[in-house]
Amino acid sequence: MFLLLPLVWACKEIKKEVDKTFTPIMEKEERKNLLKNWKEAVKRSKNWQKKN
Repeated sequence: MFLLLPLVWACKEIKKEVDKTFTPIMEKEERKNLLKNWKEAVKRSKNWQKKN
């Protein structure tokens, strides 16, 4: 179970209380498939450019 509390962003110069939360609306299975495809695309693009 998650305890929902206001989040505080702390930095040397910045302090800001977060008053909004993100709730995904995409189904888990769709997200899983999209991420799998993204990882495959990144893997294939790594050796795209010819080495001199």
